[in-house]
Amino acid sequence: HTIVYQFTNTFGCVNSATQQILVHPIHNVELTIAPNTGLAPGQPATAIATVLPANNYTYVWTNNNLPVIAAANADRIRILANDAGTYKVTVTAPTGCVVASTGLFTESQVIPKRLYIFPNPTSGIFNVAYNNGAANPIARTLNVYDAKGAWVFTQRYAVNVPFGNMKVDISRYASGHYEIMLVDSKGVKLSSTKILKL
Repeated sequence: HTIVYQFTNTFGCVNSATQQILVHPIHNVELTIAPNTGLAPGQPATAIATVLPANNYTYVWTNNNLPVIAAANADRIRILANDAGTYKVTVTAPTGCVVASTGLFTESQVIPKRLYIFPNPTSGIFNVAYNNGAANPIARTLNVYDAKGAWVFTQRYAVNVPFGNMKVDISRYASGHYEIMLVDSKGVKLSSTKILKL
Protein backbone atom coordinates (compact mmCIF):
# COMPACT_ATOMS: atom_id res chain seq x y z
CA HIS A 1 0.00 0.00 0.00
CA THR A 2 1.07 3.56 -0.60
CA ILE A 3 0.48 6.36 1.89
CA VAL A 4 0.61 9.99 0.73
CA TYR A 5 1.45 12.67 3.31
CA GLN A 6 0.63 16.30 2.61
CA PHE A 7 2.02 19.12 4.76
CA THR A 8 1.04 22.78 4.84
CA ASN A 9 3.11 25.26 6.84
CA THR A 10 1.91 28.55 8.33
CA PHE A 11 2.88 30.45 5.15
CA GLY A 12 0.64 28.23 3.00
CA CYS A 13 3.47 26.30 1.40
CA VAL A 14 2.47 22.73 0.58
CA ASN A 15 4.72 19.73 0.32
CA SER A 16 3.91 16.05 -0.03
CA ALA A 17 5.67 12.71 0.35
CA THR A 18 4.77 9.11 -0.36
CA GLN A 19 5.77 5.97 1.45
CA GLN A 20 5.21 2.27 0.81
CA ILE A 21 3.98 0.27 3.80
CA LEU A 22 3.41 -3.44 4.28
CA VAL A 23 0.01 -4.43 5.57
CA HIS A 24 -0.06 -7.93 7.03
CA PRO A 25 -3.05 -10.06 6.07
CA ILE A 26 -5.66 -10.93 8.66
CA HIS A 27 -5.19 -14.51 9.78
CA ASN A 28 -8.03 -16.94 10.32
CA VAL A 29 -8.01 -19.48 13.13
CA GLU A 30 -9.93 -22.71 12.70
CA LEU A 31 -10.52 -24.89 15.75
CA THR A 32 -11.22 -28.59 15.40
CA ILE A 33 -11.54 -31.49 17.81
CA ALA A 34 -10.14 -34.90 16.94
CA PRO A 35 -11.49 -37.50 16.86
CA ASN A 36 -14.80 -35.68 17.61
CA THR A 37 -16.47 -33.34 20.11
CA GLY A 38 -17.61 -36.15 22.42
CA LEU A 39 -15.43 -36.89 25.43
CA ALA A 40 -15.47 -39.97 27.62
CA PRO A 41 -13.18 -41.15 30.42
CA GLY A 42 -10.17 -42.92 28.96
CA GLN A 43 -10.93 -41.50 25.51
CA PRO A 44 -9.33 -38.05 25.36
CA ALA A 45 -9.69 -35.73 22.42
CA THR A 46 -7.33 -33.12 20.97
CA ALA A 47 -8.25 -29.51 20.20
CA ILE A 48 -6.24 -28.27 17.22
CA ALA A 49 -5.79 -24.64 16.11
CA THR A 50 -5.04 -24.27 12.40
CA VAL A 51 -3.84 -20.85 11.21
CA LEU A 52 -3.24 -19.87 7.59
CA PRO A 53 -0.84 -18.88 6.30
CA ALA A 54 1.57 -21.09 8.26
CA ASN A 55 4.01 -19.18 10.48
CA ASN A 56 5.73 -19.29 13.87
CA TYR A 57 2.69 -18.31 15.96
CA THR A 58 2.20 -18.28 19.72
CA TYR A 59 -1.00 -19.67 21.23
CA VAL A 60 -2.95 -18.91 24.42
CA TRP A 61 -5.84 -21.30 25.16
CA THR A 62 -8.90 -20.77 27.39
CA ASN A 63 -11.74 -23.03 28.48
CA ASN A 64 -14.87 -21.24 29.69
CA ASN A 65 -12.74 -18.04 29.66
CA LEU A 66 -10.20 -19.52 32.10
CA PRO A 67 -6.58 -20.12 31.07
CA VAL A 68 -5.65 -23.66 30.00
CA ILE A 69 -2.25 -24.87 31.06
CA ALA A 70 -0.66 -25.99 27.80
CA ALA A 71 2.81 -26.35 26.42
CA ALA A 72 4.34 -23.06 25.29
CA ASN A 73 3.25 -22.20 21.76
CA ALA A 74 1.07 -25.31 21.57
CA ASP A 75 -1.19 -25.37 18.52
CA ARG A 76 -3.03 -28.31 20.11
CA ILE A 77 -4.12 -29.37 23.57
CA ARG A 78 -5.41 -32.62 25.05
CA ILE A 79 -8.94 -32.57 26.47
CA LEU A 80 -10.29 -35.08 29.00
CA ALA A 81 -13.91 -35.79 30.01
CA ASN A 82 -13.57 -33.50 33.07
CA ASP A 83 -12.42 -30.68 30.80
CA ALA A 84 -15.58 -30.26 28.69
CA GLY A 85 -16.49 -26.65 27.95
CA THR A 86 -16.07 -23.84 25.43
CA TYR A 87 -12.51 -23.62 24.14
CA LYS A 88 -10.96 -20.56 22.50
CA VAL A 89 -7.43 -19.79 21.38
CA THR A 90 -5.72 -16.42 20.86
CA VAL A 91 -2.99 -16.57 18.24
CA THR A 92 -0.19 -14.00 17.92
CA ALA A 93 1.91 -13.78 14.74
CA PRO A 94 5.61 -12.82 14.82
CA THR A 95 4.53 -9.39 13.47
CA GLY A 96 2.44 -8.82 16.61
CA CYS A 97 -0.90 -9.28 14.87
CA VAL A 98 -3.39 -10.99 17.19
CA VAL A 99 -6.47 -12.97 16.22
CA ALA A 100 -8.83 -14.88 18.49
CA SER A 101 -10.83 -17.92 17.50
CA THR A 102 -14.52 -18.34 17.93
CA GLY A 103 -15.56 -20.75 20.66
CA LEU A 104 -15.58 -24.50 20.14
CA PHE A 105 -17.86 -26.37 22.52
CA THR A 106 -17.00 -29.82 23.73
CA GLU A 107 -19.18 -31.96 25.90
CA SER A 108 -18.88 -35.19 27.76
CA GLN A 109 -20.93 -37.72 25.85
CA VAL A 110 -21.18 -40.34 28.51
CA ILE A 111 -24.07 -42.13 30.12
CA PRO A 112 -24.78 -40.62 33.55
CA LYS A 113 -24.06 -42.86 36.53
CA ARG A 114 -21.86 -45.18 34.45
CA LEU A 115 -18.59 -46.69 35.61
CA TYR A 116 -15.63 -46.42 33.22
CA ILE A 117 -12.56 -48.66 33.47
CA PHE A 118 -9.47 -48.00 31.40
CA PRO A 119 -7.39 -49.62 30.14
CA ASN A 120 -9.32 -52.87 30.02
CA PRO A 121 -7.75 -55.45 29.70
CA THR A 122 -5.04 -54.30 32.10
CA SER A 123 -1.66 -55.38 33.41
CA GLY A 124 -2.95 -54.54 36.88
CA ILE A 125 -2.82 -50.74 37.07
CA PHE A 126 -5.95 -49.07 35.76
CA ASN A 127 -8.23 -46.07 36.18
CA VAL A 128 -11.85 -45.94 37.25
CA ALA A 129 -14.10 -42.95 36.52
CA TYR A 130 -17.71 -42.52 37.63
CA ASN A 131 -20.09 -39.67 36.93
CA ASN A 132 -21.06 -38.55 40.41
CA GLY A 133 -22.82 -35.50 38.97
CA ALA A 134 -21.36 -33.22 41.63
CA ALA A 135 -18.49 -30.79 41.98
CA ASN A 136 -18.12 -31.23 45.74
CA PRO A 137 -16.09 -34.01 47.41
CA ILE A 138 -18.13 -37.19 47.72
CA ALA A 139 -16.74 -40.28 49.43
CA ARG A 140 -16.76 -43.42 47.32
CA THR A 141 -15.36 -46.84 48.10
CA LEU A 142 -14.07 -49.06 45.34
CA ASN A 143 -14.03 -52.81 45.94
CA VAL A 144 -12.41 -55.44 43.73
CA TYR A 145 -13.44 -59.13 43.82
CA ASP A 146 -11.73 -62.06 42.10
CA ALA A 147 -13.54 -64.64 39.92
CA LYS A 148 -14.43 -66.69 43.03
CA GLY A 149 -16.08 -63.66 44.65
CA ALA A 150 -13.30 -63.15 47.20
CA TRP A 151 -12.60 -59.54 48.13
CA VAL A 152 -9.01 -58.61 47.11
CA PHE A 153 -8.87 -54.80 47.15
CA THR A 154 -10.68 -51.84 48.69
CA GLN A 155 -9.93 -48.15 48.71
CA ARG A 156 -11.86 -45.04 49.66
CA TYR A 157 -11.73 -42.02 47.34
CA ALA A 158 -12.96 -38.42 47.71
CA VAL A 159 -14.34 -37.73 44.24
CA ASN A 160 -14.70 -33.98 43.72
CA VAL A 161 -15.60 -33.73 40.02
CA PRO A 162 -17.81 -35.71 37.65
CA PHE A 163 -15.71 -38.54 36.21
CA GLY A 164 -13.01 -37.96 38.85
CA ASN A 165 -10.19 -40.44 38.35
CA MET A 166 -9.64 -43.27 40.84
CA LYS A 167 -6.32 -45.08 40.26
CA VAL A 168 -6.23 -48.81 41.16
CA ASP A 169 -3.30 -51.22 41.38
CA ILE A 170 -4.03 -54.97 41.49
CA SER A 171 -0.80 -55.94 39.72
CA ARG A 172 0.23 -58.27 42.57
CA TYR A 173 -2.84 -60.46 42.03
CA ALA A 174 -3.22 -63.37 39.58
CA SER A 175 -4.36 -62.94 36.00
CA GLY A 176 -8.06 -63.38 35.38
CA HIS A 177 -11.45 -61.69 35.59
CA TYR A 178 -12.25 -59.30 38.43
CA GLU A 179 -15.41 -57.47 39.41
CA ILE A 180 -15.11 -53.77 40.17
CA MET A 181 -17.83 -52.45 42.48
CA LEU A 182 -18.29 -48.81 43.52
CA VAL A 183 -20.36 -48.05 46.63
CA ASP A 184 -21.38 -44.81 48.32
CA SER A 185 -20.52 -43.77 51.89
CA LYS A 186 -23.40 -45.94 53.22
CA GLY A 187 -22.27 -49.04 51.34
CA VAL A 188 -25.01 -48.82 48.72
CA LYS A 189 -23.88 -50.14 45.34
CA LEU A 190 -23.65 -47.39 42.71
CA SER A 191 -22.26 -49.39 39.81
CA SER A 192 -20.17 -52.40 38.91
CA THR A 193 -18.40 -53.88 35.94
CA LYS A 194 -15.78 -56.51 35.10
CA ILE A 195 -12.14 -56.18 34.14
CA LEU A 196 -9.62 -58.61 32.70
CA LYS A 197 -6.16 -58.65 34.27
CA LEU A 198 -3.56 -60.06 31.90
